[in-house]
Amino acid sequence: MLPPIFTDISHENLALGKPTKLSSTYFKAGYGSASSNLAVDGNKQSYMVQPGRFVCAHTGYQASGDFWWMVDLEEIYPVSKITILNRKDCCSQLLRKLIITVGETENDSQICSEYEGPGGPGETVVIKCETPLLGRFVRISKSVRELIAMCEVEIYR
Repeated sequence: MLPPIFTDISHENLALGKPTKLSSTYFKAGYGSASSNLAVDGNKQSYMVQPGRFVCAHTGYQASGDFWWMVDLEEIYPVSKITILNRKDCCSQLLRKLIITVGETENDSQICSEYEGPGGPGETVVIKCETPLLGRFVRISKSVRELIAMCEVEIYR
């Protein structure tokens, strides 16, 4: 009898294709919405737009409240690492002052880590939780009132 084969699943991006939300969504005529799901679609293009469409998630201008992005992993996982692909064009400085939380519900979470930034143009920023946290929801928010723009977010065990 052959020994069991163990698969290393730590390289599996838990966020790919999962449901997402933004606190608000940027919209531009002729391009549509820079919707939350663009950050988990697997497209590693780091320019905000391709001809006629957005490829990065981007919050809109909002009168009040916090700026945030969230993914529902649809199951509870241990979360230890988050990577964020930053914009390469005009607004790369927006990847700064981030707070990453992980929780079993949308409203009950713990801080995984904070990222002071700013990220460089087109840079993939790697953020590790101080200790792995169990959770279904991963939220990226700002400690300052400022737009969020992210081209791709990956979450790992």
